[in-house]
Amino acid sequence: MDNKDAEKLFFIPFNTGGHWLLLAINPIREIVYYLDSLGNDWTTYPDMKVLIDTVLQAFRAQRDIQTSRRGANSITWIKVACP
Repeated sequence: MDNKDAEKLFFIPFNTGGHWLLLAINPIREIVYYLDSLGNDWTTYPDMKVLIDTVLQAFRAQRDIQTSRRGANSITWIKVACP
């Protein structure tokens, strides 16, 4: 793995059914930056969290990345303040 890979972000627009928000995901560091112009916390959309956690677990399995036994709980969600 290249150090540059550890800094890559993937931007994913997500529609909750009536509202768009943006996720910036660093799959190597397992960090999800969550941007919601309504100011809601990511826990407002549990289906979104399950989906993204599953995607990151699949990424981890594909890359044969070993993690602690916490599994999906090792994924860090960070709420970014929107202007």
